[in-house]
Amino acid sequence: MIHYISSDDDSSGSSSRWRSTMNIPTNHNRMGLMAACIPKSFYVLDSTSAYIQIGATTYPLNPGNYSAATLKTELNRACTPHVFTFNTTTAKFTVTSTGSTSITCAAHMARLTGFPVGTTAYTTSYEAPHVCNVTRSNQIYVNCDIVSDSSNVFGNCLHTFYMNDNNDMSFFSYDNPNTMLCGKQLVTYVPLSTPQLIPTMVTFVVCDVLETLINFNGPGIELIVRTWKDEPLYDLLQRLGDAWVMLEKERRAREDQMKLT
Repeated sequence: MIHYISSDDDSSGSSSRWRSTMNIPTNHNRMGLMAACIPKSFYVLDSTSAYIQIGATTYPLNPGNYSAATLKTELNRACTPHVFTFNTTTAKFTVTSTGSTSITCAAHMARLTGFPVGTTAYTTSYEAPHVCNVTRSNQIYVNCDIVSDSSNVFGNCLHTFYMNDNNDMSFFSYDNPNTMLCGKQLVTYVPLSTPQLIPTMVTFVVCDVLETLINFNGPGIELIVRTWKDEPLYDLLQRLGDAWVMLEKERRAREDQMKLT
């Protein structure tokens, strides 16, 4: 069965977390993503991650998308009197201060600048041990609370997308050529003797590799989802056996009828 899902259908939700009503047949036990349209409208730094701490002072940065060059300019604007430089050969940032101090980065800022997560003390200057990475995440995850999946830390991942090849402020379109191959087990499956359509409230969550909700800044997400009943081999063989018994009974009944005539 095909289900059309849109984050815009939930006026109380957002593009990163919303609820949709799905009419799922009670004999269906698998779900897979057929297609998706996801906006790459999220920022490298959003309002929850746009800050860096030097010493005891926290310096807020402007949310937005950055290159290494524009990030250097923004760091120097926000973190005066500290000075940031960027080595285009090594792709690493260096911070320079007066005397001994420390730099503190949360996970997203550390990924962006190359400085370690947490607090690192230094005297006068400190070069980041890692290259900068001016992307929000190498991949994003679409999670669904009625799906069981243990392939990553979320436990309910419906599908994973790699979006770095797409330009900022563009739309990422995806078509799955083999939905059943990528299908996930539904969490609750209680088959009824007579299949019925049961309205089910389903929660979808979109987050990055750091398990942080992604703010898409307005544009919605469109998904096409398929649910179906997975036919195990033993079930298929049982159905074939039942069909053979029925055909054999019909054959014998016809033979008995011919004898009577």
